[in-house]
Amino acid sequence: MADRTGSCTSWPPIRTDFAAYHTAEADVGSRGVVMVCIRSCLDHNAGQHADMQDLMMDYYINANCSTGCLTSSTSARCKRIKAALEAGV
Repeated sequence: MADRTGSCTSWPPIRTDFAAYHTAEADVGSRGVVMVCIRSCLDHNAGQHADMQDLMMDYYINANCSTGCLTSSTSARCKRIKAALEAGV
């Protein structure tokens, strides 16, 4: 298993343009629900850095990498949530 310590430090850019959300919300109005999906830590974001089976084994074999990846991805997720809330989503 490869050492991925420090590999979970870059994530996709944080989206700040929610114009499409607001357009859909206006179109749907009170007839339905419009939502934004912000991916979890162990969704496709972590999968960009390693295969899922390796991520699961890292928890036991390379705890520093596992903890670092979860910490970094949680931080990135919180920034995405903050950006959405600030945009009125």
